[in-house]
Amino acid sequence: FPLSELLSHPLSYLYSVFYIPYAIRSSLKLLVALNPKDEYPEARAMQRHFVLHIGPTNSGKTYHAMQALRKAGSGAYFAPLRLLAFEQYETMNRSGCPCEMITGEERIEMPGAEFLSATVEMASTKIPYDAAVIDECQMIADRDRGGAWSAAVLGLCAGEIHLCASPDAESLLTAIIRDCGDELTVVRHQRMAPLKVEEAGFHFQGRHAL
Repeated sequence: FPLSELLSHPLSYLYSVFYIPYAIRSSLKLLVALNPKDEYPEARAMQRHFVLHIGPTNSGKTYHAMQALRKAGSGAYFAPLRLLAFEQYETMNRSGCPCEMITGEERIEMPGAEFLSATVEMASTKIPYDAAVIDECQMIADRDRGGAWSAAVLGLCAGEIHLCASPDAESLLTAIIRDCGDELTVVRHQRMAPLKVEEAGFHFQGRHAL
């Protein structure tokens, strides 16, 4: 506003029109910064149940979470990579669960689909689901992309949410879920077969070998 216009009004007017809205906005920004869960009122109004799948690589975390997702009336799977999202998109459709796919690069629609497979950045905190799966949740600690996992955990509107993560992420995820006031069940998975390191290097024999 021009200075001349500001000087033409009494202090009471300036206080009510300028200072109070500014103070409210500043307070709200501070509250959200201190309590990011409050940015998602729809999720806070729900009583969500988290199932935290903890285990090493290739221990069946995602498999068991997806088995639960297929039993739901509607749901979504969120992954860090387009390749993983596409894999579950194909698997869901082959198993008789019509599923769409959304990534930052493409959208594949499926008539009558009640399920979605997507990269985690595409997760909507406004769409209600019966169940959801968030994969590779240890990436919540990633400095560049962790915010997408934080938003999904804090804001997804699903009655049952399965989180798949490595053991080092358990304490952080548990703290977030407890802070939201949601229910939590922890399922621990063990690798069924040991990992073995090849004693010699492996070389491709095909025509594309380097």
